[in-house]
Amino acid sequence: MSEFVRRLTSFLAELKRRRVYRVGVVYAAVAFILLQAVDLMAEPLGLPGVVMTVLVVAALFGFPLALVLAWAFEVTPDGVRRTEALPGESTEALPRESAGAESEGGPAQPAGARSRGLSGATIVLGVGILLAGAAGWWLLTPTGDAGVDVSEIRSVAVLPLDNFSGDAGEEPFVAGMHEELINQLSRVGALLVKSRTSVMRYRTNGERSLPEIGRELGVDAILEGSVLRVDDEVRITVQLIHVATDTHLWSDSFVRELRDVLALHGEVARAVADQVHAVLTPEESRRLARTREVDPRALEHYVRGRYLWNQREEGALRQALSEFEAALDVDPTYAEAWAGIADTYVVPSGAGLAEDALARAIDAARRALALDSTLAEAHTSLAYGLVGEWAWDESEHHFRRAIELNPSYATAHQWYAELLVALNRMDEAVASARRATVRDPLSPIIAWNLARTLRFARRPAEALEQLRRVPTGDVIIGVGAHMDLGQPDSAWTYLLERSALPPQALDDLRRLRERGLDPVAAMNQQLLERGQASTGRGGPGEGQGPPEGIALLMRVQAALDGGRTAEASALLDEVLTRGRIGGFVVDLVADPSLEPIRSDPRYQSFLREAGLAEYWGVAPCPSSTAF
Repeated sequence: MSEFVRRLTSFLAELKRRRVYRVGVVYAAVAFILLQAVDLMAEPLGLPGVVMTVLVVAALFGFPLALVLAWAFEVTPDGVRRTEALPGESTEALPRESAGAESEGGPAQPAGARSRGLSGATIVLGVGILLAGAAGWWLLTPTGDAGVDVSEIRSVAVLPLDNFSGDAGEEPFVAGMHEELINQLSRVGALLVKSRTSVMRYRTNGERSLPEIGRELGVDAILEGSVLRVDDEVRITVQLIHVATDTHLWSDSFVRELRDVLALHGEVARAVADQVHAVLTPEESRRLARTREVDPRALEHYVRGRYLWNQREEGALRQALSEFEAALDVDPTYAEAWAGIADTYVVPSGAGLAEDALARAIDAARRALALDSTLAEAHTSLAYGLVGEWAWDESEHHFRRAIELNPSYATAHQWYAELLVALNRMDEAVASARRATVRDPLSPIIAWNLARTLRFARRPAEALEQLRRVPTGDVIIGVGAHMDLGQPDSAWTYLLERSALPPQALDDLRRLRERGLDPVAAMNQQLLERGQASTGRGGPGEGQGPPEGIALLMRVQAALDGGRTAEASALLDEVLTRGRIGGFVVDLVADPSLEPIRSDPRYQSFLREAGLAEYWGVAPCPSSTAF
């Protein structure tokens, strides 16, 4: 034992003489300062997370190399040269394993033998470094265990985050974290991120495997994770799964204080983008790196408001509105809360909240954008509100800006399609509606909107095909499409089979058919009589829309179909004055059922007043015409 202690003491003394300790300490200090500096500058400079990872790995790999070089060489005034052993100490200074065995009291080891011993130690350490480097390369390489090329991942679904707090009261907060993570990741233009509506049905995952979920959503990868909040600290843990191979690609945890939660989401989004080698534009990097703080009390109200807003029911919308307003009471400069108010008033379900809902939506959206011009949701709500104001150019500007800021925002594509329909740019409208379905493939309202757009684009066969993907179908679109195809018998069959009416109402429809009434006229009359006229606007899951305007429109249609032109003419003026009601103008200018009134001078005057005459082939009037 004494011999081992003697040799260890001698070896440690030699380490000190060769300044290996000093090199190790200096190396560690310099590496620590460098890593701290990079960590502080990463967010302001928009550096990807992989930069920090590479520096840490490089520092770890370089440490043993620095020690080997310190042992083997020394810096002198004459330059760098090999460190010489002290006379008489060469055999005792090195352990037997590194310097080669030398019998006690024997002759001094030849320099060549010592060099060979040193070379052997260097080789051993070098091999260790190479193995560590290979491990680091394997960790950083963009391919997984199954040879996954992550550079081919271009679509992602973020599954609902698990609530690890164990408190059911935290569910709105976790849901808010999930939605904001989707929003931030959607800002990466190189990635297609599926909308919240489509992923929410996988909240409990059930018996579906991740590859099955991925195939249903049509994505390359799935991001799943959890949220844990303890007091004012939030931790998000996520992992990225390759769908085709069910391969775990990456996982990490991110911790921030509650007031820095906006930066937390951007940090996660940047990390995911780094992992799949998605190239960020300078603007995207700046937006994801924003570090603006938010008052935790305002954040609580906001996430609860979004949780309620996503239910899209009038009662829930009223509560959501109260939460957004409470958030603004805490922080009047909270742009996201203003955007939430705009979203609440602008959706068709929100029309019942106030008579001037459209004006309130526009005002709130403008306030949000004045505080943060990068909010795609605020641009979208403002654009949709401007459709009802006939501000076509300004509306299109904001739709385009919203899509530029968040290419994966399905609602922006959905509502932009309505604007394009009003402008009679039907091919573009269909393309925009299809893009919405790609981003939110399981949303009934978006699937319905595509069917409606196809019918307005005079593509009734495709509209009927699309309706098969809408769980509740749509009687008005289906019947109208069959009539557009010149198939009245099929229209009657569709009406009787798809109408969610009690038996007595269906019997009334059959009697109307026996009297030879057109199915559209019969449907309109039945809906009007039963107070269900508003179903023609809202679509599945979107509430009732503007009932007065739709009811009038259906009465005009019914009068035209029944040959009651005098009645239709008497109602036309009142219908035209309601063209500003939300998106009602889209139905008014594009519905094929209104073809009989397109030549009416009052209708053409309406198109001129709305600024749509040039899009619908109506000659400009030399003088102003009132209607």
